Order: sequence, then C-alpha cells, then structure tokens
Amino acid sequence: MIVVQKKSAAGNVLIADHIKEHVLALEIIVNTMALSEDNNIVKMLRVFRERLALAPADEAITVEVLRVLELIRQKFRTKVFTDAKIISIMKAIKCVMTYEFNDTDRRKAISNIIQLLLNKQVVTCATALRIISVILIKFRSITNDTRIWSFALDKQKLHSNAKLLISQFAKENLKSKDADQWALFLASVGIIPGPTHEYGVGTCVTAFQGKHMKNDVETILFWNVNGIRARWKAVVSRLQEVVRTQQPDVCVLAESRSDHENIFKLKGFEEWLQNEGYFLSFYYWSINSERKSFGEAGVTVLSKVTTLGHVFGIEDSESDAHARAITLFFSDLVLVATYNPQGGFTDTSLSLKTRWEKMLGNFLQRVRETARAKGVKIIWVGDLNVNPNKDDCSLEYGTTCRANFVVEHQEDAG
Repeated sequence: MIVVQKKSAAGNVLIADHIKEHVLALEIIVNTMALSEDNNIVKMLRVFRERLALAPADEAITVEVLRVLELIRQKFRTKVFTDAKIISIMKAIKCVMTYEFNDTDRRKAISNIIQLLLNKQVVTCATALRIISVILIKFRSITNDTRIWSFALDKQKLHSNAKLLISQFAKENLKSKDADQWALFLASVGIIPGPTHEYGVGTCVTAFQGKHMKNDVETILFWNVNGIRARWKAVVSRLQEVVRTQQPDVCVLAESRSDHENIFKLKGFEEWLQNEGYFLSFYYWSINSERKSFGEAGVTVLSKVTTLGHVFGIEDSESDAHARAITLFFSDLVLVATYNPQGGFTDTSLSLKTRWEKMLGNFLQRVRETARAKGVKIIWVGDLNVNPNKDDCSLEYGTTCRANFVVEHQEDAG
C-alpha cells in the first residue's frame, strides 16, 4: 500500500487514499477483462476517479494516472466495449483530467485521449465524442498545437466522426497566427475543412480558411440576377456558366432574394465556391415578415481577393432594413455595391427611393473621405433602378412617377 502525504498551509496532513493500490487492481481487471457487473473496469475507474479527487498534486500519482490512461488507450485498440461502458469510461476520464498535471504531463494525457478518436468504438459513440470535445475545449491552450495531434494521429486512417471533430478545432485555429501550420496538418491527414460562417442580423460572411487569395482586384462583374436560387438552376444564363466564362475577381450579385442558409442549400454551391476560388463571400438579405420568403432584395458578393474590412448597409437603420448595399475595402480600392430601390408608381414609393438615395449620398461622402485618407480609389457598381430617358418608361406608366423619372422633368433626368 502506498500512502502519499502532503501538508497544507495550515499544517494538516492530506492523504491520497491508496492510489497505487487501486491502479494495481485496475490493471489486473483491465488485463484480464473480467467485466462482470460486480467487478469491472467501469466500477474501478469510478472509484479511482473519486479517490483521485481527494488527492493533492504529486509526481508519483501523476505517473499512475498517466499509466491508467495509457492502459485504457491500449485496451480500446484490442478489445470490444459496449457503448454503455465507453460512456462510463469517458466520464471517468473527464474527471481524471481535472487532476493538477503540469503542462508536459497533461500533453501526454491529452495525446492518449486524442488517440481514442482513432478507435471506431469511440468515434461512433456520440456521448463519448461530446465528452472528448469538452476535454479538448477546456485545454485548448494545449490542443491548438498541431504537434500533439500529429503525434497522436500517427498518420492513421481517420473515421469520419474523428475528422469532423478535428475539423471543428481547426476552424478556430485556422484564424490564428498558426493558420499555415494547421492547414498543412489537415492536408497531411486528408481533411479539407469546411467554411466558417459569421452571422449578423440579416448578414453573413463566409470564409474558407487557410486558402491562398489574391491581393489586388483586377476584374469586377456586376449582375442583377433577379434571384440567385433561380439563376443557379436556370437553363439559360446560369450563374455557374457566366462566372466560368467571365472569371471575375469579384462577383456582385444584386437582388439575390435569399438568405445565406438557403443559398448554401443549393446543390453543389459550397463546392463551386471552392473550385472557382471564391474563398470569401458576403451575404445580405431582408426578410418580409408579412410574407413567407427566403429573403427579399439583397446583395451577395463573392471574392477571390483578400479584404481589409466590410460594411453591410449605408449606416442608416431605416434604409438598411431593405438590405441593399455592401461595401468592401481592398488594399487597392473601395468597392460599393448597391441595389437601389425602384421608384414605384406613386409619390409615396418615389419618396422612399429619394430618401434612400439621399442617405446613400451621405454614406458615399464618408466612404470617399476614408478612401482619400488611404490613397485608394472608389468603384461604385449597382442597379440604380432609374429611367434616364422618356423612352425607358413603359407606355402604361409613361405619364406617372416611375423609377425616379417624371415625364415633365425628362430633361433634368437625362
């Protein structure tokens, strides 16, 4: 029997009850796999965990704890456990990880836990995966180092659930200063991480991390698609074909009429973004609560070029309820993309358009000052929804307000 003693600040003796004895008993049970209901590894791990909770930090105990974790890892490779036993063992391990290891020993312990991901028994057990996730998230300061994953994985073929769990960690680390290291690591184990989605109110920025992007904008395509979902499935002028032909660095799609979620439900859309090199994309939509719709108005921008910043809307809450503008800041220019309101057929609808464009003018003035301070140019693209000439008005509405054109003021409009 080994009894570890340690004095507290008050001078009291703290005793770690029979740690060594329990480890030896546990080792015998694991090795013989005598998994009866009265005497099994789960029960022993539970007792081991409870005794460990009373134990102060000690080098000898640390060695024994690591040995238990190593023993479990090895047995998972060679023996078959039921889901119930896997869950109990994982819960015990979760508690064991609260023990006060130093960083070096904790790395060893976490390596053993990561290696459990390689075992099909564990990665097909949803509860075990959740417990492993809790452990890895809690010790992210260690798990964000690819070296510990590389050591644990040892280039073995991964189960799809293990790949998913690793990808979840990678998404955060691919935003860090270690992004290149993580990208190489993921490639080495055959994992292609999915995009990250940063949501706001009626907005989303999607990014594929660890991808090489251009630094300067050379070509811009603007297109009022009149519904991106319809254009994706169209027989003529399909989005995919137009983009393939034009190959723009930045693709602005006005009147996209869809929220981000439903755009990404389009079959093959995510893969298409990657294949075309649009590793950064911006989605802005407006929802009419009075109608069932995926989104109204809206602007979507796809980019092959790294941005320095972005603004959704024109910084006016009333105007921005309609989701009609996205501004992107690149290293060499500022791009303002708008889908201006239609003037409609009444004075009321025309006044709404007039107000929106006044707010847009104020916003453009602020953007121009920013661009001037940075020494870059501004490019404004958009569907302005105007009829500059009388011939642009339909015969039916040629004598009434229509898209900012009043017949008696055609000279001013022109």
